[in-house]
Amino acid sequence: MEKLRIKQDQAHQIEWELKKRNQESNELVGALQQCQGLLGQERGTIEEMKDGGDNLRLKSNMNK
Repeated sequence: MEKLRIKQDQAHQIEWELKKRNQESNELVGALQQCQGLLGQERGTIEEMKDGGDNLRLKSNMNK
């Protein structure tokens, strides 16, 4: 009977650890998705600034 109790306790601990790892994994996936979204926004901002710089250079060259 005691052996069954030990196995049951081990199974419960393993299930708990698996649940914790799954939660941690989900949190990491969410954080990664958030970072990727922010990175995409920053890339868009950089492209807009690059286009703005190109337009200013064109206007400057036209005024010369």
